Amino acid sequence: MSRRRRAGLVQIRRVEGKLEDDVEIRQVFLGEGWEVLTDALIEELVKKGWAREDLVQSKALGFFYCRPRNSIVSRPEAVGF
Repeated sequence: MSRRRRAGLVQIRRVEGKLEDDVEIRQVFLGEGWEVLTDALIEELVKKGWAREDLVQSKALGFFYCRPRNSIVSRPEAVGF
């Protein structure tokens, strides 16, 4: 993953003069496709090869699973300076 994505920055692309309806933007900023890490979901992911310890720790930290991206995500936080 690039530094830009890790920093939570997503490029908005213009397609034929209109903003593209970017699924990734909705997933990152609106939480679309995010699921709470329940015990049942953890079992499902372990069967797919995920490490149980990582998933249990992610659940304890309040992270979510994003099925469309097949990744663990946390809520974006706004930090004021």
